[in-house]
Amino acid sequence: MGGLHLLKQDYEKYIPIKMREIKFIDLLPQTTQINAVNPGDHETACGKGYWECSKGEPAKITLKMNGLVEGPYEQGGSSLIYWKNGKFEKVLLDD
Repeated sequence: MGGLHLLKQDYEKYIPIKMREIKFIDLLPQTTQINAVNPGDHETACGKGYWECSKGEPAKITLKMNGLVEGPYEQGGSSLIYWKNGKFEKVLLDD
């Protein structure tokens, strides 16, 4: 069992933070994407109307610095990973 980890630099060391657990048997590199996202406004899945936003689920994320998109390549289920208030946050971008 593995996962998608981001590394947070803490002075002279890096701290791995698990964002998603992945079974290696299910991980096909040719079907997985990890892309950088520029700062700016980004609509979430509920903001695009895939479903109604629940309490605390944002319709839009405004990034002040780069983020990451991870998920299946050219399929639904992609997530935006971004830094907010001292920790990584994750929100769905599509269904």
